Amino acid sequence: AEVDPFAAPATNTEAEPAAAAEAATVDGAAEAADGALALADPEPVSPLQASFATFCASWMTKLAAREERNQGLIDWETGLNWVQGSYVGYTREHKCSIEGEQSDSPVGRLSYLEVKWERRGPSIPEALAAQPIPVETTEVTEFFRYSDEDEWVY
Repeated sequence: AEVDPFAAPATNTEAEPAAAAEAATVDGAAEAADGALALADPEPVSPLQASFATFCASWMTKLAAREERNQGLIDWETGLNWVQGSYVGYTREHKCSIEGEQSDSPVGRLSYLEVKWERRGPSIPEALAAQPIPVETTEVTEFFRYSDEDEWVY
C-alpha cells in the first residue's frame, strides 16, 4: 500500500479535545449523540473569505508541486546493500483564517505541516517504491496581507 505523502504523519501524543471534535466531523457533518450524522450550518462566506480560500488552495497546490520536485532531487546516501534519502513534503490538510477582516489591512493566516520524509531500501528504485517514513514534522504558519490591488501577497 502506498502512503499519501500529503497525509499528516502519525504522532504518539494524545489527541486534544479540539482534535477529537474535529475528527468527529465528516464533510461538514457532525455526529450527534445517537450516532447519526447531522449537517452543520455553513458559516456565511464573505467575498474576502472566498478570495483567501482560493488563494490558500493555490498556495497548497504550489507546495504539492514543490514536494514533487523535492522527491526528484533526493541526495542518496549509500552503504553496503542499502540506500536512504530524505526530502521535504507538506500535508494537504491546512487551515486558513483572516484576522482584521473589517479593517483596512486584513491579514490572512495559512497553517499546515511540513514533513521531512525518508526513503530507504536496498537500491534507489526499491527505496522509491517503499513507503516514506516521516522523520520530522514542523508546524508552519504563514501570513499574507491583502493589498490595495485586491489580492493576497506574501
